[in-house]
Amino acid sequence: MRKVIGAVEELGSKISDVDIEVLALGLQVKQGIIITDDLEMQNLAKQLNIPYHAATNHKISVQLHWIAVCPGCNRRYTDVEDFDRMTCDHCGSRLKKRAHKLGRKHSAQKSEVTSGH
Repeated sequence: MRKVIGAVEELGSKISDVDIEVLALGLQVKQGIIITDDLEMQNLAKQLNIPYHAATNHKISVQLHWIAVCPGCNRRYTDVEDFDRMTCDHCGSRLKKRAHKLGRKHSAQKSEVTSGH
């Protein structure tokens, strides 16, 4: 379960306790496959190397990492615990959750911030 929670925190995902349990079970079952159309679940399954299939044709094409971006001054926060309650330390605007492709380097700007605290 700790490995799943670590991946959830690393990617900035927001999933239910049941989803966490499903992913933890997916790590334990060696020949199992998770079937889900939930893109966050697919993203996490890919991160954890758990086999998965979409029930329909809606399958993720790239793995995502969630960050928070200030719409006022464009500061980026990469370590955010609660996207809905965070405000920018610089201008006070409410932060917006944005997806970035996993492994994509953020531009080396002064606006890059590692924590929303």
